[in-house]
Amino acid sequence: MAESPRSELHALLFGEPPYERENAPELELLADIAPALDGETLLSAINVVCNYLTFVDPDRRVHVLVCLIAPLPSAQQEQALRDVLPLYPDVVRELDERLLECALRAIQGIEGWAEENKVIALATLLDRLPREGADEVYLNVLSQLADGMAEYYDARRAVSYLLKHFPGMLPGDLAARLLSSIHALAGPQLRATLLLQLIPCMGGEQREQALAEARALVNEIPEPLDRAAMLVELSDCLTGADQIGVLKDAFAIARADDEDYSRRLAVLANLSLRVDEPLKGQALAAAVEPYEQGRILWPSGEVSLAQAFIGLAAEIPEKLKPAYRQQIQALNISQLRQALDIAANFLSDVAPYLSESQLAAVLHHVLETSYGPSIERDFYLLSKFAPFLSSAHLDEVLELAIAMEDEPSLARILMVLAAYFPPPLLDKAIFVAQRYLGRWWGGRVLGVLIHHLPARQRQAFALDAYDDVSAGHIRQLLSELPVEERRRIVMDFLGAIEGRYGGGAEAPAASDTELSDAVTPYDDLEMSAPDAGHNDEPEDRPVAQSAPPTMEDLATAAESSSPSSENVVNTGFAPRRQPLAAVDAGLPLQARHDYYFWLEVGTLLPQAIDVVPSALPMEHLPSEARLSVVLFDFEGEIRITPSADIGELQLLSDDSVRVTRPVARPENLLDPSVLERRLFFPVTMPDKQGSYRLRCNIYYQRVLIQSHLVQVRVTSNALSAAFYQFRGRVVNNLFKGRVKPALQTVCDFTLSHHLESSRLSGLKQHRLSVMLNDNGNGNIGFRFFAGEDDEYYKQDAVITDDELQNLIDKARGTLRKATWGDSKQWRNQKYRYDGPADLDRLQADLVNFAKWGYRFYDAIIDRLAGGSMDPRTKREAVQRLQALMAEPGFVQISSKVSARQVVPVAMFYDHPLETTLPIGSYKLCPNFLSSLEGDTLFMDSDCFHGACPSKDNDDVICPSGFWGYRHAIGMPVSVDAGSEFTPSIEYDDTPALTMAVSTDPDLILRIPHEQALHRLLPGAHWHVADSREEALDLMGTATSHVVYFYCHGGVIDDIPYLQVGPPNERGITRDVLRNKDIFWYQPQPLVFVNGCHTTALEPEKALDLVSGFVQTANAAGVIGTEITVFEPLACRFAEECLVHFFQGEAIGESVRRARLKLLQEGNPLGLAYIPFVVASLSLRQRFS
Repeated sequence: MAESPRSELHALLFGEPPYERENAPELELLADIAPALDGETLLSAINVVCNYLTFVDPDRRVHVLVCLIAPLPSAQQEQALRDVLPLYPDVVRELDERLLECALRAIQGIEGWAEENKVIALATLLDRLPREGADEVYLNVLSQLADGMAEYYDARRAVSYLLKHFPGMLPGDLAARLLSSIHALAGPQLRATLLLQLIPCMGGEQREQALAEARALVNEIPEPLDRAAMLVELSDCLTGADQIGVLKDAFAIARADDEDYSRRLAVLANLSLRVDEPLKGQALAAAVEPYEQGRILWPSGEVSLAQAFIGLAAEIPEKLKPAYRQQIQALNISQLRQALDIAANFLSDVAPYLSESQLAAVLHHVLETSYGPSIERDFYLLSKFAPFLSSAHLDEVLELAIAMEDEPSLARILMVLAAYFPPPLLDKAIFVAQRYLGRWWGGRVLGVLIHHLPARQRQAFALDAYDDVSAGHIRQLLSELPVEERRRIVMDFLGAIEGRYGGGAEAPAASDTELSDAVTPYDDLEMSAPDAGHNDEPEDRPVAQSAPPTMEDLATAAESSSPSSENVVNTGFAPRRQPLAAVDAGLPLQARHDYYFWLEVGTLLPQAIDVVPSALPMEHLPSEARLSVVLFDFEGEIRITPSADIGELQLLSDDSVRVTRPVARPENLLDPSVLERRLFFPVTMPDKQGSYRLRCNIYYQRVLIQSHLVQVRVTSNALSAAFYQFRGRVVNNLFKGRVKPALQTVCDFTLSHHLESSRLSGLKQHRLSVMLNDNGNGNIGFRFFAGEDDEYYKQDAVITDDELQNLIDKARGTLRKATWGDSKQWRNQKYRYDGPADLDRLQADLVNFAKWGYRFYDAIIDRLAGGSMDPRTKREAVQRLQALMAEPGFVQISSKVSARQVVPVAMFYDHPLETTLPIGSYKLCPNFLSSLEGDTLFMDSDCFHGACPSKDNDDVICPSGFWGYRHAIGMPVSVDAGSEFTPSIEYDDTPALTMAVSTDPDLILRIPHEQALHRLLPGAHWHVADSREEALDLMGTATSHVVYFYCHGGVIDDIPYLQVGPPNERGITRDVLRNKDIFWYQPQPLVFVNGCHTTALEPEKALDLVSGFVQTANAAGVIGTEITVFEPLACRFAEECLVHFFQGEAIGESVRRARLKLLQEGNPLGLAYIPFVVASLSLRQRFS
């Protein structure tokens, strides 16, 4: 036995002799010791369980949280629930009834509706309250939300969820208010979705009017599969012939779609549950048709269909459950097993619908394949399946568990199944525990099993032999320790729990190396240091050296190319009153407190919060180069000071960095010389606890070089500074390098990892840089930075994800309509611009372009400063931006948003325009018409130099109002750790072009196009490939300055490809680049993709291939298209663009000149081309 109570307790908690065991310490021990803990320690434990544990199944976490909340004093219970429920709403299900009123007060006390889980917690709680009181709360909350829907994305989500779960009818006035708010929203799909959720809660004439409006809105949804899916939802509000008619319409639309086969399958599977034969059979046959025809090779149609049905389980309406059960039970075991590997997360939802044989087969599969991180998921699935298992199947699971020969797993399975064993099996389980489990696990499991015996048997069962491992004994040992020693051992225990289940392990769900701008889903509980910036021992402060699990790949990449310790970007926070006392990365910041965010370039500082320090080697930067450092906020998060958000650094000849434009000058600096090397940005933390962000961008020549996402946890009160700092030291000392910091900065967008002079010195000054990033709350942020000389322009705009996508779809649809006469994707229609120039056609298309371009531009500009700017200031900001952008210049668009949201910036139109006039009321600019009909080149026209005489006439369209005709635009892709951007492509004697072509006989202009390029580029060295293998060989071996694809392309199973050679040739996908080891060191070529008559290879699909050329193959950039292009356009644009590029023009300017040349010939479709490259990239002869 252990020598003292403390050592015995330590051995029990940590699995030391004589209680050694695998997988110690166990999370459940927290639940056992909770009654013996004081309030502060319980709060600390709750914080760890909420925020730091990755590998814990939901039910297990919820059980422990409930046990930790129960012993708290009542005031702390409410606060703890206020913090926990937005993260884990299922806690409500397990709360003791005596805590339900407290939980309701806690939920109502959570500010705003930013957390979707708050709504889930409320609905779950209301299910446990008496019906009358619950309805009153429902109605009160819906009333609060009704007026905020138009402005707040989260309010819409909350209303949507509450309407789905409201069991009755809404009062007429409340329904009317909700209807009014829905009418104010943008986008037919969003409005239709909310209407369909509101309709079941309405009656009479109000319901009929809403239903008619919903039907009209559904028909306005532009994307066919979105429309079909919404028609299926609409059918649930209809009956009889109306319902069947709508479902037939949905079937026709979905069956006709030939782009997104997996989505089509999901829509048709959902539809099939609502119809009878023969339509049911037709729907299922159409769903798997692309799979059976070989258009998708894996998974099979049967498995994909099973996966689709499994994915519907959580949302099946009550009236469809019999049909759904019948469909699920028709799936064979093989389908289920294969679907399990793809859709395991949905299986707990489908468990109630499985037959006994299916349940048994799935459980066999789960238990036979359990390993590593999946074990937690598998125990969770087991707990969900257990209520539906027969006695025979429970016995099978028990035998399988014994056969696993793994004591902890057997113990967990016995505890999970304990409540479901019938008496004979319960006796067997007790026998198994006694025979196969040692003292530790035997005692733990028998305590659970015996609890389910009849009272008389329970009393007769002696557990004396296991007394020393019982929860009561552990609590007794803990209570015998002095208070401080008790806290110390519990904090050690929490550190070990954190290391085992969270910070020290690899996150299983991490799917890529890029850090999203979405807020990480954890909020620190009420635990802060009153003086968080104070630290008596700064030299002992641990350095944050590793990223959270989602950043593991980034950290690994950094190890292979770690920056010099003399040349890194350091960031951090300091209290306003102590600007040199850096806050430790492990400590949260305090709500409502003022801090400095600081940035310094130089030696790696131990107090910096950068997860992976980013290199900035001054010896390779242009002499006397100046870098602008600009801070941007996120709406409702860390507040920055508008007049103190831009600083400037200058790189000196001795490799040091000097501040040439300070941001703030702290009053109480003990060492004023710090101002010469460090920028101080005054910031203020939000009013409530949570996770918050700001963004710090570094620009050179107005070009965004690096973007740093800063994330902090903010807390509001509670624990003392000494206790929190003690906890931080314990955890960091035990698990240094594996603990998720409270403060962190990550460089998540970069054009260059090493910023060498050969790269940056070639950058030309840009007029404007715009960065787009996903704010993580349904909003997209636009970060504008512009300027002339020493004058800066910096603004933010915020637009909802739905509205931005709607604008993109409309703009792209307008381009399609001009090209082939239909706003939908190309379906073999004729090219409208084939033939002689037609001024009427050109005018009609330019008018449509301008109307949508102006609306797009207005939507972005109207959101400057997130919509919070006063009208006068906003007007001045808009006027200043317009003045800055009046003359031609280079423009950079950098993106951290979804691949589907490639903004067609070339179509922005910023001349004043009255968009509601009849189409025949618009006129083209007389100056433009004069140049079009005469000999004046557009490049020489006043219009394209900011002096259009018709600019202020809002019924006159001038092409110079389009950014794509006026500016040289580039949309560079962020590079990976092994790649670098290049500002120029250098050649020695002659530039080389590799041309990969399709030999499809339908491309009738290919040979004349090749001949034209040979004639226009007489000095170029040529390589031509007319087969896939030859193209890949040339890309891997030939020296190329431009790689030009003149071919077909497409998408199979969401994977974009290019097709070189004959039409039946295999495609070139992104992964092929890596497989063939294609990597361009020098030169880094420009890749030009001219995908003629190519369906579905538009930006949202193609960007994966584009980023592959840049990030995998190290290309300088890629030229692509917004929409399908036709041969006449493809040939003319490429010829004109490449001629200018080979003559030394920057690629952005070459694209612009090609657009203008086509426009001069009466064709506006040059706007369809997108340069995924720095606009100032040029081709130049070395040493010239």
